[in-house]
Amino acid sequence: MALTVSKTVRDPAIAKRVIAQQLDIILIDKAPVPSLLNVNGRAIPIFDLQSAIADFRDQTDLLRRFNSAWPAVLLNFGEGSAIGEALVPLDLKNVDPDISSEKLEKYLSFRSLHGPLINTVQQAGLDARERNRDDVVRSFKTMLAEIIYARAAASRPTSFEPPAATVTVTSNSPHEDILFSHCYFINTWQVFGVAPAATAPLFWGHYIFGIERNGRPVFSDKVQTVPTASAIDLNL
Repeated sequence: MALTVSKTVRDPAIAKRVIAQQLDIILIDKAPVPSLLNVNGRAIPIFDLQSAIADFRDQTDLLRRFNSAWPAVLLNFGEGSAIGEALVPLDLKNVDPDISSEKLEKYLSFRSLHGPLINTVQQAGLDARERNRDDVVRSFKTMLAEIIYARAAASRPTSFEPPAATVTVTSNSPHEDILFSHCYFINTWQVFGVAPAATAPLFWGHYIFGIERNGRPVFSDKVQTVPTASAIDLNL
């Protein structure tokens, strides 16, 4: 299955709105998460977004079932960004990377998830708090629509990989893990490499970076945009 944006859609604002509407169908109607986006006659790969969309959809259903707000981080994407300031949902599994769906549901039923999750992310240096669930869902769709549209604008007819760029991240904390997170669904336990310097390819998009210090994540709240940012000094 592929998302489809009409070949006649040329205006960026309209195209992004159409993409967000298609994402809305997937999130509400439980349609299979697609691996491709058909836009302007090109197949745009979004396979790397599939698991995040599926997890976000499942977690939205859980939060709705327990009438719960969504823990989210407020990030400023910088001047000139089409996104501006936005709410970025926290992956509920961030409280425990190995948590099972059953345990996650139990935490929510006893109202014992949000406190530890928000505390962990606040201690990491990010502005995390409970937010209106509908606002967070709307922000999630807007951010993904920006990413997908950028890929469509940059795509080559023969490319079946999302556009990527090589990024080098340096830190003041040698031998510690350098961490990163996408800025559409935050998880602070993803490893980018090992300090003092790590280099790896990243798909185009928005990211935040940090380090693991004494077994806990510490993050910079500065949003880095790939491919614009290719050499990032964390100062951590």
